[in-house]
Amino acid sequence: MIESKAGSPPKRPVGNGRASKKAIHTHATSAGKTKIEPKPFGQFGPQRGTSPLTSAPAVQHRTFGEKLRQHREASNLTLTDLAARAGISVGILSQVERGINSPSLRTLGKVRNALGLPSSFFFDDDHLPKESAGEPDFICRVADRPQLDLGPGAPHKELLHHGGSRVFEFMTIDMPPHSQSGTSSYPSEKGGYLLAGQVVLTIGDVSSTLQAGDSFLFDGVIPHDVRNPYDQSAKLLWIIAKLPNSLLI
Repeated sequence: MIESKAGSPPKRPVGNGRASKKAIHTHATSAGKTKIEPKPFGQFGPQRGTSPLTSAPAVQHRTFGEKLRQHREASNLTLTDLAARAGISVGILSQVERGINSPSLRTLGKVRNALGLPSSFFFDDDHLPKESAGEPDFICRVADRPQLDLGPGAPHKELLHHGGSRVFEFMTIDMPPHSQSGTSSYPSEKGGYLLAGQVVLTIGDVSSTLQAGDSFLFDGVIPHDVRNPYDQSAKLLWIIAKLPNSLLI
């Protein structure tokens, strides 16, 4: 592997950066004690519609596991069918659908490609806009960005538009220290701009260290990966042009 570096990683101790095996949340019981319960993986972003001063019910968001199961069943595919197409185990797929396994971005990519779905499919875009009611549909306010949250320590994505697009998708990706996107490869052109921090971008067998202000463009068919091996968080603007597409011919 060829390595070109614009700077050396900080010489401070590092952790393993792995996401927790299980996310938790707490609530008060009738006896005044705190009870800990498991929280399903894949809940997209904070639930809207609640306030600490009111008891209004929260807007219910579908997890990506629920969306995946509904789409699989609508496509008349069994768990075994989809697992074989995606090249993953039936057990992992079942756990993802039930919200008891936090999948990697690589696993999500395999499932998405097996179903021919856009990247935006797994983002939370089920709720009514909080701030953009009455806005034209080409506007996406900061508070209304569809989100993909894979849990602590994992990259966090925010889509910068609503709904599926015909050609382009663009988003921001927040990468915690020592996180990694996982290898991806499918027909597309991809580009981006590093907004903050440092990351290592690998395209094929070439790796380059990027710093804030650096940008890139590459063929998405070539296996690629982004990782943050440093102690500071990083943030990217990520742009995808989906191919093949008759609009591009």
